[in-house]
Amino acid sequence: MSECEVCGYNVHVEPVLNGDDQLSEIAPELQRVLRFEPEVSSVAALPDINSANRVRAKALSSASGEFAAMLLLFVLLLCYGIGSGHGSPVHGYNGDMLSLLDFKRAITKDPNGTLASWNTSTPLCRWFGVACNRWHPWRVASLELAGLNLEGEITPSIGNLTFLRSLDLSMNGFSGRLPPLSHLHRLEIGNLSANLHYLSLGRNHLLSGIVPPTIGNLHNLAVLLLESNNLTGGTQEWLGNLASLGGLYLSDNRFTGTIPLSISNLSYLENLALADNAFSGHPPRAMGNLKQLTELDLSYNNLDGDVPSSFGNLSQLKHLDLSNNKLRGRLPPLSRLHRLEVLDLGWNSLHDTIPDTLANCSHLRTVPPALGNLTHLEKIHLCFNNLSGGIPADLGKLSNLSDLSLGSNSLSGGIPQSLLNLSSLQVLDLAQNLLGGALPLNIGDALSRLQWLTLDYNMFYGHVPASLGNCSQLEEISLSSNNLSGLLPSFFGKLQKLHILDLARNRVEASNKKIWEFVSALANCTLLGELALSNNQLRGVIPNQIGNLSANLGELFLGGNHLSGIVPPTIGNLQNLVILDLQSNDLTGTTHEWLGQLTNLQELQLSHNNFVGSIPLSVSNLSYLGTLWLADNGFSGPLPPPLGNLRHLEELDLSQNNLDGYIPSSFANLGRLRHLNLSGNNLRGIIP
Repeated sequence: MSECEVCGYNVHVEPVLNGDDQLSEIAPELQRVLRFEPEVSSVAALPDINSANRVRAKALSSASGEFAAMLLLFVLLLCYGIGSGHGSPVHGYNGDMLSLLDFKRAITKDPNGTLASWNTSTPLCRWFGVACNRWHPWRVASLELAGLNLEGEITPSIGNLTFLRSLDLSMNGFSGRLPPLSHLHRLEIGNLSANLHYLSLGRNHLLSGIVPPTIGNLHNLAVLLLESNNLTGGTQEWLGNLASLGGLYLSDNRFTGTIPLSISNLSYLENLALADNAFSGHPPRAMGNLKQLTELDLSYNNLDGDVPSSFGNLSQLKHLDLSNNKLRGRLPPLSRLHRLEVLDLGWNSLHDTIPDTLANCSHLRTVPPALGNLTHLEKIHLCFNNLSGGIPADLGKLSNLSDLSLGSNSLSGGIPQSLLNLSSLQVLDLAQNLLGGALPLNIGDALSRLQWLTLDYNMFYGHVPASLGNCSQLEEISLSSNNLSGLLPSFFGKLQKLHILDLARNRVEASNKKIWEFVSALANCTLLGELALSNNQLRGVIPNQIGNLSANLGELFLGGNHLSGIVPPTIGNLQNLVILDLQSNDLTGTTHEWLGQLTNLQELQLSHNNFVGSIPLSVSNLSYLGTLWLADNGFSGPLPPPLGNLRHLEELDLSQNNLDGYIPSSFANLGRLRHLNLSGNNLRGIIP
């Protein structure tokens, strides 16, 4: 009991019980106090004066009483802690403060000092990330500590915050096991399972172990986020107890076993994300009963079998991602999915063509190609399946399409002329199919917003369209492994955002002059990181201008052509080269000291040329070298002992040369070597 003195009156205040109806308990106390009788009536104590003075005095007495009552109410509220914004250790319940201080003690890293306000001298409800209950001001209703890079363990004391409705500890570095959040030490105060609506512990990456089944006691939980941790375990049948759940996010963990059937009991579920785990078996057909589902992501698991036909009943579905599994068979009719916006079935083993019923999915954004007016479509992604047949011409009606990715299938025919109507297209991936015909000459004019063009491993023929020079946003052009021919074009030099240019394994031609023009123009592409021209019909001498290519160039493939003469020393300017492939040409020369300048080189392929002289000692400076192929040349003399210093070397092929002498004992230091070929030389002695 506490005592307040107001206007000469002693007011005794009983502490309020910490229950759910504290305000109703305060009301009788307020009524009792406000019906006070003063020790001496203020009116009776006045002297006998005239009537006017008595009226004035009575009014003054009344006003004083009202003022005293208001003041009493104010002080009484202070005594109870109402409106203070925090609980006093004397007048309020301090259990939540102690629980949070216990939680803080387990924090081992707080790089931004965000929990500095968590101390006994600062009111609880002013602590960072803490919000208190409106009607119970000393009780914590929300704890929001997302994305603060905190590290440590989550203590069981969090389970004592029994008025908690929202808990977000996501995007931190918490480790250890999840505590039993429904294990309460103060059951008479409240019940966590009756209050908590939002629980987010996702993206900590270090939380491990199984999810405690006691989480199944949180019957009012509406959102559960545990994604991006190291949580394990098989079936999670406790999920079926969370009958109020609307969002379940368990992606990017290490859950195993079959997807629990109990999920099909969650009739309010709208978002279900189980991606990037190790779930196996068939997708449960009972999931087709989740009629409120708008998002279903089961990608990157080990699911097999057919796509359940019951999925066609999920009429509210907007996002369906089943990619990167082992699903097979045909896709069931999905004509009822009128609201579908994203459908990703890539990296499975689906057969045959996509059903025409997808034409009814008029809001589709990421789906396999289907006939019809898919007016909201932005992306089509069905790479790595076994789809056959032609590319539907009706796809040309999809004016909002920005990404058409149909790579790694068995599609045949040519590129429909109607695809040139897709003026918003940024990504066109038709690689690794059976497509053929000539590339449309105006493809660059019609699809001027293209950023990625990958048509490799098909049967396209004819010239590389000059109109591609008008696609100023192009970052990648991959046309390798086709039957393209004609002179090597120089218009690529206009593409200043180009990162990758791959024309390898075609029949593109070039003479000395044309090579010079092409290389000079390409020097304008200052972001170029990969240039692949191997296995074409390039002839003549490599021009000195090769050294003017982008300083960012990391991979240069010129092998399998008819290049002759010496390698220009200016190639040593390309000091960020990681791969240099000049094999299978007619290159000549003796010393190659420019090699010593390429200190980042990891792969050097000079086999099948006409190089002579000793193996350049400068090769021993290439400390990152993992592959060294010098086979089938005219190298002579002894093996350089410094080659034994190349500790990262995994493949060494010096076969079919004129090398003699002994194998250096330093070769025994090549501990990572997996492939060694010294055959076809004049070596003698023992192997070290």
